[in-house]
Amino acid sequence: MENEIKLLARHEDLDALLHSPLLQKYAIAPGLEHLIVDTYYDTPGFDLRAQHASLRLRKTGEDYLQTLKLGNGVDGGLHSREEFESPVRGARPSVGLLRKIARGKGAVRSLLHSPNLQRQLYPIFSTRVSRTVFLLHLPHGDVVECAVDQGEINANGATVPICEVELELKSGELARLFDLALELAEEVPLALGEQSKGDRGYALLEPQLFVPCKATSVALTKKMTVEHAFTDIMGNCITQVEANAPGVANCDIEALHQMRVGFRRLRAALALVKELIELPPDLRAEMEWLADELGAARDWDVLAHTTLGELAQAHPVEPHIAQVTQAALGESEQTRRMAAAAVASPRYARLMLLLTQWRLGSSWRHNVPARTLSRLDGSIRSFARKALASSHKRLLKRGALLDGAVPEATHEVRIAAKKTRYASEFFSSLFPKAEVRSFVKRLSGLQEDFGKLNDAAVADKLLATLQERQPSLGGSADYVRGFLARGAEGGQASVKKSWRKFSPARLPH
Repeated sequence: MENEIKLLARHEDLDALLHSPLLQKYAIAPGLEHLIVDTYYDTPGFDLRAQHASLRLRKTGEDYLQTLKLGNGVDGGLHSREEFESPVRGARPSVGLLRKIARGKGAVRSLLHSPNLQRQLYPIFSTRVSRTVFLLHLPHGDVVECAVDQGEINANGATVPICEVELELKSGELARLFDLALELAEEVPLALGEQSKGDRGYALLEPQLFVPCKATSVALTKKMTVEHAFTDIMGNCITQVEANAPGVANCDIEALHQMRVGFRRLRAALALVKELIELPPDLRAEMEWLADELGAARDWDVLAHTTLGELAQAHPVEPHIAQVTQAALGESEQTRRMAAAAVASPRYARLMLLLTQWRLGSSWRHNVPARTLSRLDGSIRSFARKALASSHKRLLKRGALLDGAVPEATHEVRIAAKKTRYASEFFSSLFPKAEVRSFVKRLSGLQEDFGKLNDAAVADKLLATLQERQPSLGGSADYVRGFLARGAEGGQASVKKSWRKFSPARLPH
Protein backbone atom coordinates (compact mmCIF):
# COMPACT_ATOMS: atom_id res chain seq x y z
CA MET A 1 0.00 0.00 0.00
CA GLU A 2 1.36 3.39 -1.03
CA ASN A 3 0.76 6.22 1.47
CA GLU A 4 1.70 9.71 0.40
CA ILE A 5 0.69 13.29 1.00
CA LYS A 6 0.45 15.42 -2.12
CA LEU A 7 0.84 19.19 -1.79
CA LEU A 8 0.65 21.86 -4.48
CA ALA A 9 3.22 24.64 -4.72
CA ARG A 10 3.42 27.87 -6.70
CA HIS A 11 6.10 28.01 -9.37
CA GLU A 12 7.67 31.06 -7.72
CA ASP A 13 8.15 29.06 -4.48
CA LEU A 14 9.98 26.12 -6.06
CA ASP A 15 13.45 27.45 -5.34
CA ALA A 16 12.58 28.01 -1.67
CA LEU A 17 11.15 24.52 -1.56
CA LEU A 18 14.23 22.89 -3.07
CA HIS A 19 16.44 24.73 -0.58
CA SER A 20 14.12 24.21 2.38
CA PRO A 21 16.04 24.14 5.71
CA LEU A 22 13.69 21.36 6.82
CA LEU A 23 14.62 19.12 3.88
CA GLN A 24 18.30 19.91 4.33
CA LYS A 25 18.00 19.01 8.00
CA TYR A 26 16.53 15.54 7.45
CA ALA A 27 17.97 14.56 4.03
CA ILE A 28 20.69 11.91 4.18
CA ALA A 29 22.17 13.26 0.92
CA PRO A 30 21.63 16.17 -1.49
CA GLY A 31 18.53 15.92 -3.64
CA LEU A 32 18.89 13.90 -6.83
CA GLU A 33 17.34 15.45 -9.93
CA HIS A 34 16.24 13.39 -12.90
CA LEU A 35 13.80 13.51 -15.78
CA ILE A 36 10.73 11.28 -15.64
CA VAL A 37 8.60 10.54 -18.70
CA ASP A 38 5.43 8.55 -18.02
CA THR A 39 2.85 7.27 -20.47
CA TYR A 40 -0.58 6.25 -19.22
CA TYR A 41 -2.55 3.47 -20.91
CA ASP A 42 -6.19 2.50 -21.01
CA THR A 43 -8.78 1.01 -23.36
CA PRO A 44 -10.87 3.17 -25.76
CA GLY A 45 -13.74 2.87 -23.29
CA PHE A 46 -11.52 3.81 -20.30
CA ASP A 47 -12.23 0.45 -18.65
CA LEU A 48 -9.34 0.82 -16.19
CA ARG A 49 -10.55 4.27 -15.17
CA ALA A 50 -14.04 2.91 -14.57
CA GLN A 51 -12.55 0.55 -11.96
CA HIS A 52 -10.54 3.31 -10.24
CA ALA A 53 -7.30 1.90 -11.68
CA SER A 54 -4.46 3.53 -13.59
CA LEU A 55 -1.69 1.95 -15.64
CA ARG A 56 1.55 3.85 -16.15
CA LEU A 57 4.68 3.00 -18.17
CA ARG A 58 7.83 4.84 -17.07
CA LYS A 59 10.95 5.12 -19.21
CA THR A 60 14.26 5.38 -17.34
CA GLY A 61 17.26 5.34 -19.68
CA GLU A 62 16.73 2.24 -21.82
CA ASP A 63 14.57 0.50 -19.23
CA TYR A 64 10.80 0.47 -18.74
CA LEU A 65 8.78 0.04 -15.55
CA GLN A 66 5.02 -0.50 -15.49
CA THR A 67 2.90 0.48 -12.48
CA LEU A 68 -0.71 -0.45 -11.80
CA LYS A 69 -2.45 1.58 -9.09
CA LEU A 70 -5.78 0.54 -7.61
CA GLY A 71 -8.22 2.66 -5.64
CA ASN A 72 -8.71 6.39 -5.30
CA GLY A 73 -8.74 6.96 -1.56
CA VAL A 74 -7.85 10.50 -0.44
CA ASP A 75 -8.09 11.44 3.23
CA GLY A 76 -7.06 14.95 4.27
CA GLY A 77 -4.38 15.10 1.56
CA LEU A 78 -3.27 11.50 2.21
CA HIS A 79 -3.40 9.33 -0.91
CA SER A 80 -3.60 5.60 -0.17
CA ARG A 81 -3.56 3.19 -3.10
CA GLU A 82 -2.48 -0.35 -3.82
CA GLU A 83 0.51 -0.24 -6.15
CA PHE A 84 2.03 -3.05 -8.25
CA GLU A 85 5.22 -2.57 -10.26
CA SER A 86 7.28 -4.70 -12.60
CA PRO A 87 9.93 -4.12 -15.28
CA VAL A 88 8.82 -4.85 -18.84
CA ARG A 89 10.60 -5.44 -22.10
CA GLY A 90 9.97 -2.74 -24.64
CA ALA A 91 7.73 0.30 -24.70
CA ARG A 92 4.45 -1.47 -23.99
CA PRO A 93 2.70 -2.71 -20.83
CA SER A 94 2.39 -6.43 -20.20
CA VAL A 95 -1.02 -7.56 -18.99
CA GLY A 96 0.38 -11.04 -18.40
CA LEU A 97 2.82 -9.71 -15.80
CA LEU A 98 0.08 -7.65 -14.16
CA ARG A 99 -2.05 -10.77 -13.73
CA LYS A 100 0.78 -12.41 -11.84
CA ILE A 101 1.60 -9.56 -9.47
CA ALA A 102 -1.71 -7.71 -8.96
CA ARG A 103 -4.06 -9.16 -6.38
CA GLY A 104 -7.05 -7.17 -7.52
CA LYS A 105 -10.50 -8.42 -6.61
CA GLY A 106 -13.87 -8.26 -8.28
CA ALA A 107 -14.18 -6.11 -11.37
CA VAL A 108 -10.47 -5.20 -11.58
CA ARG A 109 -9.42 -8.85 -11.44
CA SER A 110 -11.97 -9.76 -14.11
CA LEU A 111 -10.73 -6.89 -16.26
CA LEU A 112 -7.11 -8.02 -16.04
CA HIS A 113 -8.15 -11.49 -17.17
CA SER A 114 -10.07 -10.20 -20.17
CA PRO A 115 -8.55 -11.82 -23.28
CA ASN A 116 -8.84 -8.54 -25.23
CA LEU A 117 -7.24 -6.19 -22.69
CA GLN A 118 -3.66 -6.44 -24.00
CA ARG A 119 -4.80 -5.73 -27.54
CA GLN A 120 -7.06 -2.83 -26.51
CA LEU A 121 -4.51 -0.91 -24.41
CA TYR A 122 -3.18 2.26 -26.03
CA PRO A 123 -1.37 5.41 -24.79
CA ILE A 124 -3.87 8.06 -23.72
CA PHE A 125 -1.73 10.82 -22.18
CA SER A 126 1.78 11.45 -20.88
CA THR A 127 3.63 13.43 -18.24
CA ARG A 128 7.09 14.94 -18.43
CA VAL A 129 8.52 15.93 -15.06
CA SER A 130 11.79 17.16 -13.64
CA ARG A 131 11.88 15.43 -10.24
CA THR A 132 14.20 16.18 -7.33
CA VAL A 133 14.18 13.42 -4.73
CA PHE A 134 15.26 13.73 -1.09
CA LEU A 135 15.41 10.67 1.14
CA LEU A 136 14.57 11.87 4.63
CA HIS A 137 15.33 10.20 7.95
CA LEU A 138 13.14 11.71 10.66
CA PRO A 139 14.16 11.92 14.36
CA HIS A 140 12.09 8.88 15.42
CA GLY A 141 13.49 6.68 12.66
CA ASP A 142 10.70 7.21 10.11
CA VAL A 143 11.83 7.21 6.47
CA VAL A 144 10.12 9.49 3.97
CA GLU A 145 10.79 10.08 0.29
CA CYS A 146 10.19 13.69 -0.70
CA ALA A 147 9.76 14.30 -4.42
CA VAL A 148 9.56 17.85 -5.77
CA ASP A 149 8.03 17.77 -9.26
CA GLN A 150 7.79 20.41 -11.95
CA GLY A 151 6.64 19.71 -15.47
CA GLU A 152 3.44 19.17 -17.39
CA ILE A 153 0.72 16.73 -18.41
CA ASN A 154 0.01 16.35 -22.15
CA ALA A 155 -3.20 14.97 -23.62
CA ASN A 156 -4.45 15.46 -27.18
CA GLY A 157 -2.44 18.66 -27.57
CA ALA A 158 -3.71 20.16 -24.30
CA THR A 159 -1.34 20.67 -21.36
CA VAL A 160 -1.55 21.51 -17.67
CA PRO A 161 1.44 22.38 -15.48
CA ILE A 162 2.72 20.25 -12.62
CA CYS A 163 4.21 21.93 -9.57
CA GLU A 164 3.87 19.76 -6.48
CA VAL A 165 5.48 17.92 -3.60
CA GLU A 166 4.91 14.26 -2.79
CA LEU A 167 5.80 12.96 0.66
CA GLU A 168 5.73 9.15 0.62
CA LEU A 169 6.06 7.17 3.83
CA LYS A 170 8.58 4.38 3.27
CA SER A 171 8.58 3.20 6.87
CA GLY A 172 7.32 4.53 10.18
CA GLU A 173 4.20 6.19 11.55
CA LEU A 174 1.59 8.02 9.47
CA ALA A 175 1.24 10.71 12.15
CA ARG A 176 4.89 11.74 11.60
CA LEU A 177 4.30 12.04 7.86
CA PHE A 178 1.68 14.65 8.72
CA ASP A 179 4.10 16.34 11.12
CA LEU A 180 6.58 16.68 8.27
CA ALA A 181 3.95 18.04 5.87
CA LEU A 182 2.82 20.62 8.43
CA GLU A 183 6.39 21.72 9.13
CA LEU A 184 7.11 22.07 5.42
CA ALA A 185 3.92 24.10 4.96
CA GLU A 186 5.20 26.52 7.61
CA GLU A 187 8.24 27.25 5.42
CA VAL A 188 6.53 27.41 2.01
CA PRO A 189 2.87 28.16 1.16
CA LEU A 190 1.34 24.85 0.06
CA ALA A 191 -2.17 23.77 -0.88
CA LEU A 192 -3.74 20.31 -0.75
CA GLY A 193 -3.34 18.15 -3.85
CA GLU A 194 -6.62 16.25 -4.08
CA GLN A 195 -5.93 14.76 -7.53
CA SER A 196 -3.19 12.43 -8.75
CA LYS A 197 -1.37 13.10 -12.02
CA GLY A 198 -3.50 10.35 -13.53
CA ASP A 199 -6.72 12.06 -12.38
CA ARG A 200 -5.59 15.32 -13.96
CA GLY A 201 -4.66 13.59 -17.20
CA TYR A 202 -8.06 11.96 -17.53
CA ALA A 203 -9.69 15.32 -16.78
CA LEU A 204 -7.89 16.73 -19.83
CA LEU A 205 -9.20 13.92 -22.01
CA GLU A 206 -12.83 14.11 -20.94
CA PRO A 207 -13.69 17.29 -19.04
CA GLN A 208 -16.73 16.73 -16.87
CA LEU A 209 -19.05 19.02 -15.01
CA PHE A 210 -18.38 19.01 -11.30
CA VAL A 211 -20.95 16.98 -9.35
CA PRO A 212 -21.38 18.13 -5.73
CA CYS A 213 -20.92 15.34 -3.18
CA LYS A 214 -23.84 14.72 -0.84
CA ALA A 215 -23.59 12.87 2.45
CA THR A 216 -23.30 9.10 2.17
CA SER A 217 -24.25 6.47 4.73
CA VAL A 218 -21.67 5.12 7.17
CA ALA A 219 -21.29 1.33 7.22
CA LEU A 220 -21.00 0.59 10.94
CA THR A 221 -21.22 -2.90 12.41
CA LYS A 222 -22.52 -3.95 15.81
CA LYS A 223 -19.11 -5.41 16.74
CA MET A 224 -17.32 -2.08 16.35
CA THR A 225 -16.00 -0.18 19.32
CA VAL A 226 -17.10 3.39 19.95
CA GLU A 227 -13.68 4.68 18.89
CA HIS A 228 -13.57 2.66 15.67
CA ALA A 229 -17.06 3.74 14.72
CA PHE A 230 -16.36 7.40 15.31
CA THR A 231 -13.12 7.43 13.35
CA ASP A 232 -15.17 5.99 10.47
CA ILE A 233 -17.93 8.58 10.94
CA MET A 234 -15.40 11.41 11.05
CA GLY A 235 -13.69 10.03 7.96
CA ASN A 236 -17.03 9.95 6.16
CA CYS A 237 -17.69 13.61 7.02
CA ILE A 238 -14.17 14.69 6.02
CA THR A 239 -14.58 12.88 2.69
CA GLN A 240 -17.70 14.92 1.96
CA VAL A 241 -15.87 18.13 2.83
CA GLU A 242 -12.86 17.30 0.65
CA ALA A 243 -14.89 16.05 -2.30
CA ASN A 244 -16.61 19.43 -2.57
CA ALA A 245 -13.43 21.52 -2.24
CA PRO A 246 -12.78 21.72 -6.02
CA GLY A 247 -16.32 22.94 -6.60
CA VAL A 248 -16.10 25.53 -3.82
CA ALA A 249 -12.79 26.76 -5.26
CA ASN A 250 -14.68 27.33 -8.54
CA CYS A 251 -17.52 29.18 -6.75
CA ASP A 252 -20.11 26.41 -7.27
CA ILE A 253 -23.17 27.19 -5.14
CA GLU A 254 -24.26 23.60 -4.46
CA ALA A 255 -20.69 22.45 -3.73
CA LEU A 256 -20.43 25.15 -1.08
CA HIS A 257 -23.72 24.01 0.44
CA GLN A 258 -22.59 20.36 0.55
CA MET A 259 -19.19 21.24 1.97
CA ARG A 260 -20.92 23.17 4.73
CA VAL A 261 -23.20 20.19 5.38
CA GLY A 262 -20.11 17.99 5.67
CA PHE A 263 -18.62 20.31 8.27
CA ARG A 264 -21.88 20.47 10.21
CA ARG A 265 -22.09 16.68 10.22
CA LEU A 266 -18.51 16.53 11.48
CA ARG A 267 -19.21 18.95 14.30
CA ALA A 268 -22.37 17.00 15.22
CA ALA A 269 -20.34 13.77 15.35
CA LEU A 270 -17.74 15.37 17.61
CA ALA A 271 -20.48 16.70 19.88
CA LEU A 272 -21.79 13.16 20.35
CA VAL A 273 -18.45 12.02 21.79
CA LYS A 274 -17.36 15.22 23.51
CA GLU A 275 -17.23 13.48 26.90
CA LEU A 276 -14.76 10.92 25.52
CA ILE A 277 -12.88 12.69 22.72
CA GLU A 278 -11.72 16.26 23.20
CA LEU A 279 -10.99 18.32 20.11
CA PRO A 280 -7.74 20.31 20.52
CA PRO A 281 -8.45 24.05 20.96
CA ASP A 282 -6.33 25.13 17.97
CA LEU A 283 -8.13 22.65 15.72
CA ARG A 284 -11.50 23.79 17.02
CA ALA A 285 -10.59 27.42 16.27
CA GLU A 286 -9.56 26.58 12.70
CA MET A 287 -12.75 24.60 12.12
CA GLU A 288 -14.78 27.57 13.33
CA TRP A 289 -12.85 29.83 10.94
CA LEU A 290 -13.78 27.71 7.92
CA ALA A 291 -17.35 27.20 9.15
CA ASP A 292 -17.74 30.99 9.36
CA GLU A 293 -16.36 31.47 5.82
CA LEU A 294 -18.71 28.85 4.39
CA GLY A 295 -21.66 29.97 6.50
CA ALA A 296 -21.50 33.61 5.40
CA ALA A 297 -21.38 32.65 1.74
CA ARG A 298 -24.21 30.12 2.11
CA ASP A 299 -26.46 32.62 3.91
CA TRP A 300 -26.10 35.16 1.10
CA ASP A 301 -26.62 32.46 -1.53
CA VAL A 302 -29.89 31.37 0.10
CA LEU A 303 -31.10 34.96 0.37
CA ALA A 304 -30.21 35.95 -3.19
CA HIS A 305 -31.02 32.77 -5.09
CA THR A 306 -33.77 31.13 -3.01
CA THR A 307 -35.60 33.54 -0.72
CA LEU A 308 -35.53 36.59 -3.00
CA GLY A 309 -35.50 34.45 -6.13
CA GLU A 310 -38.83 32.83 -5.19
CA LEU A 311 -40.22 36.23 -4.23
CA ALA A 312 -39.18 37.71 -7.58
CA GLN A 313 -40.84 34.84 -9.46
CA ALA A 314 -44.08 35.39 -7.59
CA HIS A 315 -43.95 39.18 -8.17
CA PRO A 316 -41.96 39.71 -11.41
CA VAL A 317 -42.90 43.36 -11.92
CA GLU A 318 -42.24 44.57 -8.36
CA PRO A 319 -39.29 47.04 -8.61
CA HIS A 320 -38.48 46.95 -4.88
CA ILE A 321 -37.86 43.19 -5.00
CA ALA A 322 -35.77 43.45 -8.18
CA GLN A 323 -33.57 46.19 -6.71
CA VAL A 324 -32.90 44.32 -3.46
CA THR A 325 -32.30 41.04 -5.30
CA GLN A 326 -29.65 42.65 -7.48
CA ALA A 327 -27.82 43.98 -4.44
CA ALA A 328 -28.03 40.62 -2.67
CA LEU A 329 -26.63 38.83 -5.73
CA GLY A 330 -23.58 41.07 -5.55
CA GLU A 331 -23.01 40.17 -1.89
CA SER A 332 -23.55 36.50 -2.71
CA GLU A 333 -20.89 36.50 -5.41
CA GLN A 334 -18.40 38.36 -3.23
CA THR A 335 -18.76 36.07 -0.21
CA ARG A 336 -18.59 32.98 -2.45
CA ARG A 337 -15.29 34.25 -3.89
CA MET A 338 -14.04 34.75 -0.33
CA ALA A 339 -15.00 31.15 0.53
CA ALA A 340 -13.25 29.95 -2.63
CA ALA A 341 -10.08 31.80 -1.62
CA ALA A 342 -10.27 30.27 1.86
CA VAL A 343 -10.53 26.72 0.50
CA ALA A 344 -7.63 27.30 -1.91
CA SER A 345 -5.43 28.74 0.83
CA PRO A 346 -2.52 27.20 2.78
CA ARG A 347 -4.60 27.74 5.91
CA TYR A 348 -7.24 25.31 4.64
CA ALA A 349 -4.51 22.81 3.72
CA ARG A 350 -3.10 23.05 7.22
CA LEU A 351 -6.56 22.55 8.76
CA MET A 352 -7.25 19.40 6.76
CA LEU A 353 -3.78 17.98 7.49
CA LEU A 354 -4.23 18.65 11.21
CA LEU A 355 -7.72 17.20 11.25
CA THR A 356 -6.73 14.01 9.46
CA GLN A 357 -3.57 13.59 11.53
CA TRP A 358 -5.63 13.93 14.69
CA ARG A 359 -8.20 11.41 13.48
CA LEU A 360 -5.70 8.81 12.30
CA GLY A 361 -3.34 9.25 15.25
CA SER A 362 -5.99 8.82 18.00
CA SER A 363 -4.05 11.23 20.19
CA TRP A 364 -7.18 11.71 22.32
CA ARG A 365 -6.19 8.49 24.14
CA HIS A 366 -3.22 10.21 25.75
CA ASN A 367 -3.48 11.19 29.41
CA VAL A 368 -7.14 10.26 29.87
CA PRO A 369 -8.68 8.22 32.73
CA ALA A 370 -8.93 4.45 32.40
CA ARG A 371 -12.72 4.78 32.53
CA THR A 372 -12.67 6.91 29.36
CA LEU A 373 -10.51 4.36 27.56
CA SER A 374 -12.91 1.64 28.65
CA ARG A 375 -15.86 3.54 27.19
CA LEU A 376 -13.97 4.17 23.94
CA ASP A 377 -13.40 0.43 23.69
CA GLY A 378 -17.03 -0.35 24.46
CA SER A 379 -19.82 -1.40 22.09
CA ILE A 380 -20.96 1.20 19.56
CA ARG A 381 -24.50 -0.23 19.52
CA SER A 382 -24.95 0.36 23.23
CA PHE A 383 -23.45 3.83 22.89
CA ALA A 384 -25.66 4.63 19.87
CA ARG A 385 -28.84 3.68 21.73
CA LYS A 386 -27.99 5.93 24.66
CA ALA A 387 -26.81 8.82 22.47
CA LEU A 388 -29.94 8.69 20.30
CA ALA A 389 -32.21 8.48 23.33
CA SER A 390 -30.48 11.47 24.93
CA SER A 391 -30.64 13.52 21.74
CA HIS A 392 -34.30 12.63 21.20
CA LYS A 393 -35.19 13.48 24.80
CA ARG A 394 -33.51 16.89 24.46
CA LEU A 395 -35.42 17.55 21.24
CA LEU A 396 -38.78 16.63 22.78
CA LYS A 397 -38.10 18.81 25.83
CA ARG A 398 -37.30 21.85 23.69
CA GLY A 399 -40.12 21.17 21.24
CA ALA A 400 -42.67 21.17 24.07
CA LEU A 401 -42.03 24.92 24.39
CA LEU A 402 -42.81 25.74 20.74
CA ASP A 403 -46.22 27.25 21.48
CA GLY A 404 -45.58 30.91 22.04
CA ALA A 405 -41.82 30.39 21.73
CA VAL A 406 -39.55 33.33 21.06
CA PRO A 407 -37.33 33.11 17.95
CA GLU A 408 -34.29 32.13 20.04
CA ALA A 409 -36.17 29.13 21.50
CA THR A 410 -37.35 28.08 18.04
CA HIS A 411 -33.74 28.21 16.90
CA GLU A 412 -32.76 25.88 19.75
CA VAL A 413 -35.40 23.35 18.69
CA ARG A 414 -34.14 23.53 15.09
CA ILE A 415 -30.55 22.82 16.19
CA ALA A 416 -31.69 19.93 18.38
CA ALA A 417 -33.67 18.47 15.46
CA LYS A 418 -30.65 18.70 13.17
CA LYS A 419 -28.36 16.97 15.67
CA THR A 420 -30.90 14.20 16.21
CA ARG A 421 -31.19 13.64 12.47
CA TYR A 422 -27.42 13.49 11.99
CA ALA A 423 -27.11 11.02 14.87
CA SER A 424 -29.89 8.87 13.40
CA GLU A 425 -28.14 8.81 10.03
CA PHE A 426 -24.71 8.09 11.53
CA PHE A 427 -26.08 5.06 13.39
CA SER A 428 -28.58 3.93 10.75
CA SER A 429 -26.72 0.69 9.91
CA LEU A 430 -27.02 -0.46 13.53
CA PHE A 431 -30.83 -0.51 13.58
CA PRO A 432 -33.66 -1.96 11.43
CA LYS A 433 -33.84 -0.07 8.12
CA ALA A 434 -37.61 0.43 8.20
CA GLU A 435 -37.52 1.98 11.67
CA VAL A 436 -34.67 4.34 10.74
CA ARG A 437 -36.37 5.32 7.48
CA SER A 438 -39.66 6.14 9.20
CA PHE A 439 -38.03 8.17 11.96
CA VAL A 440 -35.72 10.14 9.65
CA LYS A 441 -38.57 10.85 7.22
CA ARG A 442 -40.63 12.53 9.93
CA LEU A 443 -37.59 14.36 11.23
CA SER A 444 -36.68 15.57 7.72
CA GLY A 445 -40.13 17.10 7.26
CA LEU A 446 -39.77 18.92 10.55
CA GLN A 447 -36.29 20.11 9.62
CA GLU A 448 -37.48 21.44 6.27
CA ASP A 449 -40.08 23.66 7.91
CA PHE A 450 -37.58 24.82 10.53
CA GLY A 451 -35.15 25.59 7.71
CA LYS A 452 -37.62 27.86 5.95
CA LEU A 453 -38.30 29.70 9.18
CA ASN A 454 -34.58 30.11 9.80
CA ASP A 455 -34.03 31.34 6.23
CA ALA A 456 -36.58 34.07 6.86
CA ALA A 457 -34.87 35.12 10.10
CA VAL A 458 -31.43 35.17 8.45
CA ALA A 459 -32.87 37.06 5.49
CA ASP A 460 -34.12 39.82 7.77
CA LYS A 461 -30.68 40.24 9.34
CA LEU A 462 -28.92 40.28 5.97
CA LEU A 463 -31.38 42.78 4.54
CA ALA A 464 -30.69 45.03 7.52
CA THR A 465 -26.99 44.70 6.72
CA LEU A 466 -27.70 45.66 3.10
CA GLN A 467 -29.51 48.77 4.28
CA GLU A 468 -26.45 49.79 6.31
CA ARG A 469 -24.06 49.20 3.41
CA GLN A 470 -26.30 50.72 0.75
CA PRO A 471 -28.53 53.42 2.26
CA SER A 472 -30.19 53.97 -1.12
CA LEU A 473 -31.91 50.59 -0.66
CA GLY A 474 -33.66 51.76 2.51
CA GLY A 475 -37.26 51.89 1.28
CA SER A 476 -36.99 48.84 -0.96
CA ALA A 477 -35.33 46.76 1.75
CA ASP A 478 -38.02 47.76 4.29
CA TYR A 479 -40.70 46.70 1.79
CA VAL A 480 -39.09 43.27 1.26
CA ARG A 481 -38.48 42.75 4.99
CA GLY A 482 -42.15 43.42 5.68
CA PHE A 483 -43.16 41.02 2.93
CA LEU A 484 -40.95 38.26 4.37
CA ALA A 485 -42.13 38.94 7.94
CA ARG A 486 -45.72 38.28 6.91
CA GLY A 487 -44.64 35.02 5.29
CA ALA A 488 -42.75 33.98 8.42
CA GLU A 489 -45.99 34.06 10.42
CA GLY A 490 -47.31 31.25 8.23
CA GLY A 491 -44.00 29.45 8.69
CA GLN A 492 -44.53 29.30 12.45
CA ALA A 493 -47.85 27.54 11.89
CA SER A 494 -46.23 25.01 9.53
CA VAL A 495 -43.52 24.24 12.09
CA LYS A 496 -46.10 23.55 14.81
CA LYS A 497 -48.04 21.29 12.44
CA SER A 498 -44.86 19.36 11.54
CA TRP A 499 -44.01 19.04 15.21
CA ARG A 500 -47.36 17.43 15.96
CA LYS A 501 -46.65 14.88 13.21
CA PHE A 502 -43.14 14.19 14.47
CA SER A 503 -43.56 14.08 18.25
CA PRO A 504 -45.22 10.61 18.39
CA ALA A 505 -42.42 9.11 16.23
CA ARG A 506 -40.58 6.21 17.86
CA LEU A 507 -36.83 5.99 17.97
CA PRO A 508 -35.16 3.10 16.11
CA HIS A 509 -34.23 0.40 18.60
